[in-house]
Amino acid sequence: RKHAHHSIHLFVVKGELDIRIGNDVHTIRENQHFYIPSDTIYFLFNSSQSLTDFIKIVIGGNFDKEYDTNIGVSNTEESIKNLWDDSLSNI
Repeated sequence: RKHAHHSIHLFVVKGELDIRIGNDVHTIRENQHFYIPSDTIYFLFNSSQSLTDFIKIVIGGNFDKEYDTNIGVSNTEESIKNLWDDSLSNI
């Protein structure tokens, strides 16, 4: 479970990613994106059989900001959590 202090845009480049916000689950597929507003509590996971090979994260509202980072994730909850924590630890 994460608390978004900044607004976040997730782009799934390859694979799928599930995002739970409250009781709602959103499945983001290849070439789709999802916006998480600031001050939102959310949870990332992957319920599909395919690996989430690559997602792109843009922090904040400006797409030219330096908080543009790429991470690769697998379909295990723990590895998504660890990579997510590592990628956002300096923000």
